[in-house]
Amino acid sequence: MSDADDQAMQEGTDPVVEKPFYDELSPEAQAQVEKLMRDLTENPAINCQFTFNWHGNEELASRAGLKIRLYGLLMREKWPSMSFEALKAITFHYDYEQALKDAAGADRSAPTPTKEAGGLSVGMMVRVADGVHLVMHESVALALASEDDEQSDWAQHVVRHELCHVADFAFKRALIAKHPDKCTYSGFESMMAPLAEAMWDEFFANAYSSGAWSDPRTFLDLLRDTVPQIHVDIVNAILDYRYNADLDGLLAIARPKVRFVAQCFGYAAGSLAAQGVTLEDGAPEEHAMLQRLGLLSAWDECVRVLEDLDRARPDWESVLDLTKLFPGCIALFAGFGLNYRPQGDGAYVDIPSTPETSPAQAMLRRMRLK
Repeated sequence: MSDADDQAMQEGTDPVVEKPFYDELSPEAQAQVEKLMRDLTENPAINCQFTFNWHGNEELASRAGLKIRLYGLLMREKWPSMSFEALKAITFHYDYEQALKDAAGADRSAPTPTKEAGGLSVGMMVRVADGVHLVMHESVALALASEDDEQSDWAQHVVRHELCHVADFAFKRALIAKHPDKCTYSGFESMMAPLAEAMWDEFFANAYSSGAWSDPRTFLDLLRDTVPQIHVDIVNAILDYRYNADLDGLLAIARPKVRFVAQCFGYAAGSLAAQGVTLEDGAPEEHAMLQRLGLLSAWDECVRVLEDLDRARPDWESVLDLTKLFPGCIALFAGFGLNYRPQGDGAYVDIPSTPETSPAQAMLRRMRLK
């Protein structure tokens, strides 16, 4: 099913769209609309509780809920392997962070929205005892129910993106059940795994949620705005390390920032994959930026492996297939001046001197701070 067909199916089932539009559809498209309408009640792709704690009303909630259930059907129609059975609840809330805590419950830690500059979280998947719970800010539901195309398109991408996370969770859960001996990381691997998992998760979600409703610049702009600032932040942290020799303190600052860059790599790579273009062709300014900051080789390695993993995904041996991303993750750390290598049960991290992070630059920074 093409994006155009997908859009036509949505409009044909939207209660706000007038009947004349339905009459203009081809007989084949009308038959698909009728099938979708039957499946909404007889064979739904999404069959979970919806909660709206927001500034909307019942009519808007009904429309937003219908659209979400329709997106699930359209995604299942296009990719029959996609399953949303693990989805136990969807919540829209005006207090997003509190809703994340409520969904996680007292026995689990709630996922934390990024605090990095440029990162704006409006939806997250929370793991619960018997599956997952999607939590989104009320703005997503309000936009989804809006008759403003730009707002509705933005919300559609957000919802589809989160539904992709649900489907990928189900895929990985099945792999873990099949190979329970191949699902955990240890030692050096446990230091690379957070980057690899974040990168893959966002790559997959964007590659399969993008369409005519998506803004192709959104995640490229995030890459452009985020990476240079994180580069500056980590350079400054390394300069401080030259004086205080506090490696643990440096890594506490750098690791979450590099992980967020890995996440941004996944977002951007997935968006580009959906468009069928490369970074160099589709976003030459971002390509030049990564080259200038010494991160282009890491990008190329990560994208190559992400695309290989996607092609092989139905036949992954286990969730540990994600270890194929580790060389790219090591290269990404190195691009920020942190050279990781295995040592015993952990890692040795070398912080080489560069023109930006030399002892002389560290002295100049201390003089400026005084």
